[in-house]
Amino acid sequence: MEDFSNIVKDKYQIQLEQDYDALNSGVAILENLTTTIRGMVEIEEAQLDKEQAQRDRNLNTNIAIVGVGLATSQIASSVIVAQQTPPKDIPFYQTQAFWYSIGTGAIASLVFWIILTKILPRLRR
Repeated sequence: MEDFSNIVKDKYQIQLEQDYDALNSGVAILENLTTTIRGMVEIEEAQLDKEQAQRDRNLNTNIAIVGVGLATSQIASSVIVAQQTPPKDIPFYQTQAFWYSIGTGAIASLVFWIILTKILPRLRR
């Protein structure tokens, strides 16, 4: 049994070393490929995170602009109606108060939009 073990050892030891050397270089290439792919995925995730943050900022800005417009319109409408009570036979959308409040809200939204998108970014730089 010991003779068989020595014969097999001598015969296959060289083959095992050659196979190890051949496969070891392939493993290094695969490790480099895996590292490269991992880096590419991390770069893409960072870009997606940056784009998502930009979309979130845009959404917050739009919500703020609409909120200011609606609030201003409501305040203007309340003030105008309190000063001039509209006739009962005219629908609300045909009253002066309605159109003044819409105009006031639109102007306030425009001014707020200019402040948020044009003026503040310049001040932050």
